[in-house]
Amino acid sequence: MRKKIKVCQVTTIPFAIRFLLLNQIKDLQKQGYDVSVVCSPGRWVKEIEEEGVPVKTIKITRKMSPFSDLITLIKLVFYFRREKFDIVHTSMPKPGLLGAMAARMARVPIVIHSNLGFYFQKDSHWLKRKFFLLIEKTTAKCCDLVFSVAKSDINLAIKEKICPSDKIKYLGGWVDLDRFNPNRFNQEFIKRKKRELKIDNQAKVIGINARLVRDKGYYELFKAFGEVLKKFPQALLLIIGPEEPEKRDRINPDLVFKEFGIENNVLYLGERTDVDEIYPLMDVFVLPSYREGVAISVLEALAMEKPVVATNVGGIPDSVEDGKTGILIPSKNVEKLKESLIYFLSNPEWAEKLGRQGREKIKESFDEELVFNKTEKEYERLIDQKLKSGRIKVCHIASVDITLKFMLENQLRFLRSQGYEIYAVCSPGKWVEDIKKQGIKVKTITMKRKISPFSDLIAFLQLYFYFKKEKFDIIHSHTLKPDVLGQIVAKLARVPIIINTIHGFNFEENEISFKQKFFIFLQRIAAKYSDLIFSISNTVTNTAIKEKICKPELISYLGRDIDFNRFDPQRFDSEFILEKKKQLGINPDSKVIGIVARLVEDKGYYELFEAFKKVLNKFPDAVLLIIGPEEREKKDRVSPAVVREFDIEKNVLFLGERTDVDEIYPLMDIFVLPTHREGLGAVILEASAMEIPVIASNIGGCPEAVDNNKTGILVPVKDPEKLSQTIIYLMENPELRKQMGQAGREKVKREFNEKDVFERMGKEYQRLISEKL
Repeated sequence: MRKKIKVCQVTTIPFAIRFLLLNQIKDLQKQGYDVSVVCSPGRWVKEIEEEGVPVKTIKITRKMSPFSDLITLIKLVFYFRREKFDIVHTSMPKPGLLGAMAARMARVPIVIHSNLGFYFQKDSHWLKRKFFLLIEKTTAKCCDLVFSVAKSDINLAIKEKICPSDKIKYLGGWVDLDRFNPNRFNQEFIKRKKRELKIDNQAKVIGINARLVRDKGYYELFKAFGEVLKKFPQALLLIIGPEEPEKRDRINPDLVFKEFGIENNVLYLGERTDVDEIYPLMDVFVLPSYREGVAISVLEALAMEKPVVATNVGGIPDSVEDGKTGILIPSKNVEKLKESLIYFLSNPEWAEKLGRQGREKIKESFDEELVFNKTEKEYERLIDQKLKSGRIKVCHIASVDITLKFMLENQLRFLRSQGYEIYAVCSPGKWVEDIKKQGIKVKTITMKRKISPFSDLIAFLQLYFYFKKEKFDIIHSHTLKPDVLGQIVAKLARVPIIINTIHGFNFEENEISFKQKFFIFLQRIAAKYSDLIFSISNTVTNTAIKEKICKPELISYLGRDIDFNRFDPQRFDSEFILEKKKQLGINPDSKVIGIVARLVEDKGYYELFEAFKKVLNKFPDAVLLIIGPEEREKKDRVSPAVVREFDIEKNVLFLGERTDVDEIYPLMDIFVLPTHREGLGAVILEASAMEIPVIASNIGGCPEAVDNNKTGILVPVKDPEKLSQTIIYLMENPELRKQMGQAGREKVKREFNEKDVFERMGKEYQRLISEKL
C-alpha cells in the first residue's frame, strides 16, 4: 500500500476542465488518486467543485502578457510547493509552459504535458513558428512525459526536435460513448429540440462546434455555405462555440454573418452544455480548421453517427478516414468544402452509412476508457520510476573529504547496509577516490571553511542544481558551512527531509564576542530549516538549547561511534610496536606523548608546545607525536616550523594526515588534547578504546569522553603549567596509566558503541521517512 498520489491538472479555462477533462479526472479519483485542478476563474468553477474536484483559480491568459504570466508563474510555484503534488499534468500551450516550469521550480517529482495540438501550421510566419517552437521545446524540457493526441504531432515533435521520441507517447482523443450515443434520442426528441431552437423540420442542417476564431476555418465555411444555399436555399448553418474576445483572430457573429450575406440561415447558439442533444439535429458536421490536435467535436459527431467534412490537418485524419467515416479536404479550400457539403446533403443514404462507420471507428480507437487506461498506465510507470524508485536517496554534506573519510565513513557504510542509496558532497581532496571505493557517490563542490561571499555563492548554486537534479529524499549536513548552505539549499530545492549533525560550536565556552554572536546566528539559520538536529554530546545539546539555536524537541542525542574491531589494542603485539617505532624513527625506550588534531591554535598546540618544553626537562628523550592535517586557509593555522620557537624541534615528529592512526596509537604512552573548544572529541574515544590514558581540556564535550581521574585527567583550558604537571605525573606512574587505559576502553564500549549510535540514527531516519515520505 502506498500513500495517496496527489495530482494537479492545469489548464487555461474551466470550460476545458468541465467538458474535456472532467471524466478523466473523476476516473483518476476512482483509481485512488487525489486530484485537484488549476484554471482561470470562470462560470464552470462551481460546477466542477460540485463534482468533487478541488479547484484553485489562478488567472492564466491565453495571449502572451509578460507581467501577468510572471505573476501566474510565481503563484503556481507557491501553490505547488504548498500542496506538495506528486504529479502535475498540464494541457494547452500557456498552462503547459507556465505549469511545467513552475512544477520543476517547485520540485514536483513527475511533470506531464498533454499536447492538444500545435499553434502553428506549415504556412505560419517564420517568427510565429519559431516563437511557438520555443514554447513547446521549453515545455517538453521541463516534462518527464508528453502525451500527444495526434499521431502526426508526434512526428512533427520529433522532426522539430521539440522532444526525443522516448519522451512523447500517443494518447489520442476520447469520447464518452454513453453520453454521445444516438440511440438515446428518438425522432420525437429531435423534432421537439428543433422546435425549441426554431429550426425548420425540413431544413438541411450543417453543424459546427468550435470556438469563434478564424483558425477554425469559419471564413472559408461562410463562403462555402453561401454557395451551398444556392442549391439548398433552406439549409441552416448551426454554430456552437464560445466567442473569444481576447483573441486577435476573434469573430464577431453579429457582423460577420451579414458580411457574407448568410445571416438569415445561420443559428448561433454560443457555448452549450447540451451538445449531445444538438448533434442529432445535424445532417452533416463540418470542421474546416487550419490546425487541430485531435478535434474532440469531430469525435463526438462521429460517435453520434454524423458524417464529417474536415480539413486534412493535425490529428483529424486519425479519426476521419476519407471516404469511410467522412471526407477530408485541404485546408482553406472553399471549393472542395462546398463540393463535399453539397455531396453529403445530396446523398443522405451514403451520409448515414459513413456516420455508422464513424461510430464504429470511435468505439474501436477513441472510447474514453481506452484512453484513461493508457493515461493511468503511464502514471503508474512514472510513479514506479520517480516515487517508488526502491531505495531512499540520502546525501551527506561536509566541508572536507577528511570528515567523510575519518569521521563519517562507518555511518555511511551502515546506512548503505540498511538499503539507503548514499551520496556525499565535499570539497575536492585526496580521500575522495577512497570514499568512492566504499560504494558512495561523491560530488565535489568547493566549500571553503572561512567566509567567502563569492565562493559561497558559487557553492550555494552548485548545491541547489545538484539537489534538484538528484531529487534526494534526505539531506544530512555536517560542520558549520555545509550546515548553513546545505540546509537553506535543501529547503529551496524542496528536499523532504533535512537533518543536521552539530559536531561542536565554532566559539569557546563563556566567550562573549561578535564572533560568538555571529556563529550562533549562523547555527540558528541552519536549525530553522532542519527537521532534526543530531548532537554528538550532551554538552552540545545543552548549548544549543541555552543559546536558543533550536527548540529542545528538535535536537536528539546521537553520540560518537567507535569501531571496536579497528581500535582494539589486542591487534598489536610488542613486536609490531617496536617495528612501527623503527619505521617512524622513534627510540624504542622513549616516552611518547601523542595528539591527533588539525594544526590550528584552537586545538591548544601552543599550550602543548610550552608544556612539552617543560616535560623535556624531566624526560629529555620524550617524543611528541603529532598526527593531523595542516589548515593553510585558517587564520589560526599552526606551522610545523613553529616548534623551533620553543626549542623542541628535535623531539617533535609531525606525521601529517594518516590513515593508519589505529596502528600509531599503540606507540603512545599518553594521549593529549588541550583543545580550546570541542564537541566531544572522537580522537579521545579512539585513544581510550586503544587503552591509552587521556589528558584533555575540561571544556565542551571532553568531560563526557573522559571520566576525570578514572579514564584520564581533565585540565584547565589554556593552562600550559597544569598541562605539563599532568603529563609528568602520568609519565612517572605507569601503573596508573595502565589502569586509566583499561577503564577508558570499558567506558567507550559501554557508552560509545557504534552499534548503539547506528541504531539511534536508523530509528530517527525511519521516523522522519514515515512522517515525510
